Amino acid sequence: MKRMKFGTRVEVAERMTAEEFLELAPEDRKAELIDGVMIMPSPALDIHERLFGFLFRLISEYVEMYDLGEVRGSRTPVVLASDQVYEPDILFVARERVGLITERGGDGGAGPGGGDPVPGDGGI
Repeated sequence: MKRMKFGTRVEVAERMTAEEFLELAPEDRKAELIDGVMIMPSPALDIHERLFGFLFRLISEYVEMYDLGEVRGSRTPVVLASDQVYEPDILFVARERVGLITERGGDGGAGPGGGDPVPGDGGI
């Protein structure tokens, strides 16, 4: 079995903005923008997927039962700042704020320039 190396450095040629990230990020793979650098994590392990499925169903049923808002899976990008875009595994958006989710993800009024720092009302 091959040993994995951790702590490997990656050279960053140029940082990007949230707006650039939303244009360039692959749609078929999870990607996040952290301090202006696009990060693409390795695929999730089976235990992660099982827990995700359980929590997603549990939270979704509760939110739907009480008409609290909307629950999204891991492919909704959330812009936190001009150089920060995350894709939480599970995102809850209260009913009053569902309109803040755009075609490109959860902007929360933050947009690439900043603003409201919490686009969703909860994320895992």
